[in-house]
Amino acid sequence: MNPLADSNVWAIFSWIALIICLTVPFFFSGVLVSLFLTRSPYRVGWVYGIDMAGAAFGCIAALLVLDLAGWPTALIWIALAVAVSSLLFAHYRGGVETSFDGPRGSFFHVPIITTLAIAAVLGLITQGKMTIRVGYPSGTSEADRGEILFEGWNSFSGVALFEAWKGPPLLWGVGQSFELEKDVTQRITIIDGTAGTYGYAFSGDWSELSFLDYDVSNLAYQLPGLTDGAVIGAGAGRDLLSAKRFGLRNVVGIELNPLIAEILTERRDSAGSSDFASFSNIDRIEGVRIEVDEARSWLARTQERFDIIQMSLIDTWAATGAGAYVLSENRLYTREAWTIFLGRLRESGVLTVSRLYYPNSADHTVRLTTLAMAALWAVGVRSPAEHIFLATSTPPFSSASALRNRVATLVVARRPLEPAAITALEEACARFGFQVLMSPTAPPSDPNLRLMIGSETPLELDRAVAKLLPVDVSPPTDRRPFFFNQLPVFKLATLVNLKNQKNLNRDQYGNLIAFATFYLLLAISLVMVVVMILVPAWSATRKVAPRLVFGGTSYFLLIGTGFMFVEIGFLQLWSVFLGHPVYSLSIVLFSLILSTAAGSFCVDRYPLHGPKAFFAVFLLLSGYLFSMSFWLPDLLLEYEHLTLIWRATICIVAIAPSGFVMGFALPTGMSLVAAKDQRPTPWFWGINGAAAVVASTVSIGLSLTFGIYATLACGAACYLALGASAVVIGFRREGAMDVGNFEHAT
Repeated sequence: MNPLADSNVWAIFSWIALIICLTVPFFFSGVLVSLFLTRSPYRVGWVYGIDMAGAAFGCIAALLVLDLAGWPTALIWIALAVAVSSLLFAHYRGGVETSFDGPRGSFFHVPIITTLAIAAVLGLITQGKMTIRVGYPSGTSEADRGEILFEGWNSFSGVALFEAWKGPPLLWGVGQSFELEKDVTQRITIIDGTAGTYGYAFSGDWSELSFLDYDVSNLAYQLPGLTDGAVIGAGAGRDLLSAKRFGLRNVVGIELNPLIAEILTERRDSAGSSDFASFSNIDRIEGVRIEVDEARSWLARTQERFDIIQMSLIDTWAATGAGAYVLSENRLYTREAWTIFLGRLRESGVLTVSRLYYPNSADHTVRLTTLAMAALWAVGVRSPAEHIFLATSTPPFSSASALRNRVATLVVARRPLEPAAITALEEACARFGFQVLMSPTAPPSDPNLRLMIGSETPLELDRAVAKLLPVDVSPPTDRRPFFFNQLPVFKLATLVNLKNQKNLNRDQYGNLIAFATFYLLLAISLVMVVVMILVPAWSATRKVAPRLVFGGTSYFLLIGTGFMFVEIGFLQLWSVFLGHPVYSLSIVLFSLILSTAAGSFCVDRYPLHGPKAFFAVFLLLSGYLFSMSFWLPDLLLEYEHLTLIWRATICIVAIAPSGFVMGFALPTGMSLVAAKDQRPTPWFWGINGAAAVVASTVSIGLSLTFGIYATLACGAACYLALGASAVVIGFRREGAMDVGNFEHAT
């Protein structure tokens, strides 16, 4: 429910309620951390280091709980951890231990008993004796889909399998020739509450699936001589059945989510739950196997070669907790990814990809075309037009078709399409009622496609792409892998003008809604920062030297902004390499925050009180972050084929040096400030947090517009500028008393 898309008061109030619910716990958590950092008798380096170490291990713990029990139960586990920590905090205050006896102790008996009871209930849940499920109110799309046969949660996504029904087959895009012979039994699997994948009942008679011939996403199977294939995203098994229906001998389905693979393959005994695999019987079809892995890394690693690789409307929106626009599907739609796919084809093999098509619009299909051209140039092809065939489903749709999408299927051949192959595709289009959009033998009728395919060099393609701006149809790369975003986030006037146009397609309208949400969140962040951080903390700057206030404010503004730019940049960058946002959360955040904690622990042993040491350390950090754009992309492509454990190792080794040095920044700044005046430290801590909140949103816009490495460069610039702020604050004199902790300021 989006208040910017749904014009109703309930949607707006729902968002306000959600924001309040999310804000309250973080507000009080921030108060506690601020108290520890500014009022604790312990050294700030140790306090900050322990806080960061706890956050690092929390990344791992959260994923473990999600895999064990799902997000509803994970929230209870988190509440339990918070309750325990609050008891510990109340029991030990500034070195004075309190007792649980008397009225104060009685007050804490209730939460202690409650947390123990919650722990007991969770114990039952993890043993499978109880289940916490999400209920859907009547009238919602989830409730209208019928009974849920299976619902599972893991760190990848939530998956719900609904009961089967009989009716017209759900197809991605049908041609005019489609006529319903009989209803089919089918079921839908919903991923993350929105994205759907369809499966059909299959008993072994391939004539039961004759309707699949009329789906344009299966067009490439009309090519002669196909024997071995791979399907990116097995889903509910639809594409696997299609491959076998068209006579492939062997087909491998590469599925990222273990829960979906479980639905396809797991057969349970009489004492267990329903036998889900018996619906389509995919696990018993000879020559079919499921690989639970991320498709790009698996294809980079495998030594197998295929006649066809199919990828049909792959977009589950599984961003999980790693941040907006960090989608697992983005890494499948980059030039580097498609060069890997083309490299796993036999000499006569084809890659086939399907997306929604909007005639005469600069849509995803146009961007698929530019991506195919860029990938073909990358593998040494001189004339991409000879390797590409494109067709679409055509209106008016048959009344028997349950889905009325207009879908285009792109066929990209490793070598120039031969006349026999072109004839086979064109005859199939005529037979099933598809429209040919692009062929080596005829120019496209769509003006945007004609503009792109007419480019003979990458430079000419860049010029053609520029003619369609502000809509971006440029081929995505690993440096800027945001295939699904086509609009400029920072051009407000352009976005407003686009909103008033009537020819925006559904995907582009979705981009507008996403950007409106982006600016709404940015505005809310700014208001919250001012009201909840800056205004309350400003009183700490009274009677403090203006030079110290200015220098300290700029210092902590820079480290808050810089750290968040680096963090979000790393999450996006390493998500492309590791294969899924959840790996960014578990590996990237863990290693970055833990190495930052290690740096904070070392501040007291290796203080940066002198200007030479300070400038040298942060100059090295900035140089390291700046240099990543020159050496890291080639390194990541070189080791793309490694298993996850080795890719994670490369990630940790690359991240740890920068995280370690960044850990010096906050404790060093607090020490420099405290040596002058301890009173404004709450204000500076508030500035650091405020900057991080706003920068977390701005960094997403930077990556979308300029690329991931530009965001890292902005973070590097922030740390490079720390020296000027430190000079304004003033470095400590040699031999001055060490101020590693703070007394209670008044």
